[in-house]
Amino acid sequence: MVETTHFIYDERKLAGLRLALSEPRFATYLSRAAGDQESAFKLYVWNTYLSEALYMPLQSLEVALRNSADRALTSFWGATWYDPTFLAGKLQAEQIQRVEKVLDKHSESKMGTPLTKDYIVANLGFAFWVDLFFFREYEKLWQFCLHRSFPNKQKGTQRSHVAPIIKPLHMLRNRVAHHEPIAWSSNPRLDQHHTNLLKLICWVSPETEAWIRQHSRFEEVWQNKPQ
Repeated sequence: MVETTHFIYDERKLAGLRLALSEPRFATYLSRAAGDQESAFKLYVWNTYLSEALYMPLQSLEVALRNSADRALTSFWGATWYDPTFLAGKLQAEQIQRVEKVLDKHSESKMGTPLTKDYIVANLGFAFWVDLFFFREYEKLWQFCLHRSFPNKQKGTQRSHVAPIIKPLHMLRNRVAHHEPIAWSSNPRLDQHHTNLLKLICWVSPETEAWIRQHSRFEEVWQNKPQ
């Protein structure tokens, strides 16, 4: 991990940084650093490095899972499973509304490109896919087809095993996307989040999990917390 000791903090720089980041945002780090401004900014940089290190596995989980879940739904409901009329009574109203928003987005884009399933899948947010595995009312859908989204899962793995892992990862993904503090995550800790990420990715695609392990910097960054 790149250290920040080469950056010289003086009163002018400290004041400028605090103004740019805002006092409410900086307060979290200042509290963790027991009021020491320079230490607080080093923690801010560390948190940013952690977010950066998690970007690849979070991105890979989202992309691999939505593609795998699409294959599972297609095998059960057919290639046009995303038709809102067809989904009525099968998915929650909020889920159907998410699909409708994607369809509306395409119709309003005026790009002249044909509507394809690839477009639908790519534009449905991570929340859509996560909720398919999180809510109990999709238990039968899991049994019918969604279990195929994790072809490499451990024997006996149920939707109830996936739900408590994937929902916190969705929340972590949102915190990373909104530049929020993640270093002090609890229930689970951030390193456990990382372990869970790799587990789910492996259940979808062991090749992708091996690829991420080869390129991941998370462990290095996690072990180099500023003193």
